[in-house]
Amino acid sequence: MENKDDLYYSQTDTSKVKDAPPYTLYTFGPILYKTSVDQAIVDELLMRGRKLSGSHVEKLAGHLDKEQQFTNDDKKWFVDSVQPYLSAYFETFQKLTDPRFYEYTPFNGVLLKDLWINFMKAGEYNPPHIHGFDFSFVFYLQIPKGLEKEKEDFKGIGVGPGSISFYYGEWQRMMRSEHHFWPKVGDFYIWPAKLKHGVPPFKSPGERISVSGNFEILSKEAGDTVIKVAKQVNEFKNEYMSAVPKK
Repeated sequence: MENKDDLYYSQTDTSKVKDAPPYTLYTFGPILYKTSVDQAIVDELLMRGRKLSGSHVEKLAGHLDKEQQFTNDDKKWFVDSVQPYLSAYFETFQKLTDPRFYEYTPFNGVLLKDLWINFMKAGEYNPPHIHGFDFSFVFYLQIPKGLEKEKEDFKGIGVGPGSISFYYGEWQRMMRSEHHFWPKVGDFYIWPAKLKHGVPPFKSPGERISVSGNFEILSKEAGDTVIKVAKQVNEFKNEYMSAVPKK
């Protein structure tokens, strides 16, 4: 049953378990969110990414030859296109947690701070790392055709080639401190920025293309429950703040 004195409970349906007494499961750790986006968004973002020039490698943790920062126009398009997917996470994040969880009070806006594209090829990898700001995400645009077969043929006990792994806390028996996923085109993951994550190398020919970025909480005051995702560039910050409901 629900424990009204505890703000961190998770009620479980026991209706299909014979003679099961009511119980509560308590969960710990970060909220990792996964969804999938429309193919039209994938195609447009890939087209924009292939037009970029210049390198963003020196500002990132990955051992990749080609990582590039999107333009401000691209960032504004991205925010407009993925607003519903982002809002779902930020609203759910606050519904599932006490207002004091993660030392955040309820907020009603985030600002896109970074947006870049990763062109990963065979032998390249991303070591376990964290991001700056408050929330981070990754969005998959292309997966090498041979990666599925490589995954099936993998014989090791570690995480498979080209997967993405998330790590929280230290390993102990009867506790889960890791999640591993083999992404598909259109998969979109969002998480608190300090959650450690990484990507092992693969051998298949072709490019594993993803887009990553970071969000900063713009307002930590309680207000409208609808999350407004602000544009990237600073001149849009004033526009956003003027739209934030006042108490």
